[in-house]
Amino acid sequence: MIPGLSTHMPETIVYADNTGLDVESYTQIYNSSGFLMQVEADWIMRIIQEAKKPV
Repeated sequence: MIPGLSTHMPETIVYADNTGLDVESYTQIYNSSGFLMQVEADWIMRIIQEAKKPV
């Protein structure tokens, strides 16, 4: 079984990358129009692009 991390909060990806959490991939919701998003869509897109593991 391959460990993964599913989250609604994009900062979780940053924390997992910085702490070396034992996961192989991330699942992150993304709405490019920004509708009902907790944070700005461009910030989330940057986090997804800079993630150390597949999103």
